[in-house]
Amino acid sequence: MKNVIYKIILILFCIYWTFTLFFIMPKNPLNLSVQKERDFFQANFFQRWSFFAPPPNYNQRVYFVYKNKLTSKKDIFEVIKPILDKKHSTAPFNFYYQTLDYILASSLINIEGNVRLLQDVLTHENFKATNNLKLSDSIVTQKIVSDIEKTTDFKTLAKYAKKIALENKIYILNCTYKIKISKKYIPQFIDRNIDTGKEEISFSSHFLEF
Repeated sequence: MKNVIYKIILILFCIYWTFTLFFIMPKNPLNLSVQKERDFFQANFFQRWSFFAPPPNYNQRVYFVYKNKLTSKKDIFEVIKPILDKKHSTAPFNFYYQTLDYILASSLINIEGNVRLLQDVLTHENFKATNNLKLSDSIVTQKIVSDIEKTTDFKTLAKYAKKIALENKIYILNCTYKIKISKKYIPQFIDRNIDTGKEEISFSSHFLEF
């Protein structure tokens, strides 16, 4: 009986790591062809292989921009820093904010990776295309934005944008929204007491309907 249990555990272990290696390997036509399965894996078995990686030199920020259809008035909310602040201030009873941070962080990592992949693919296609078929930089950007807006990761952020709008009593039927992702650079040690405010937009969606 013990041997059977050990064999079952070994089989499950092998299956788990086979799928893990398949989905965390660099994006390629094979694992991109199973988008739904990849999204399920990222949502439930997401792995971060960053133990030996150098620390990042920036913090990610996400801005939700709401624009009133009638007045064009805009309301802007940055949503990552408040979650981190709440996670720290409510520790160790911070399961909700830990989970929220985990979900949004995995979505941001995937969006960032997909943006780089699409840039590489379109750059390669432009390189092979004849002059009259080459895409301009603005068209390339629009194609990347449109493709990202169709992903599960972007839709996760969109659902949170709706939640934030409702919490702030923004009438969602009367406005459109935009999601902007930025990199806020961390000052070097010599400038640790100086906030340079250096920030770079890495992705900006269209204004969309709820």
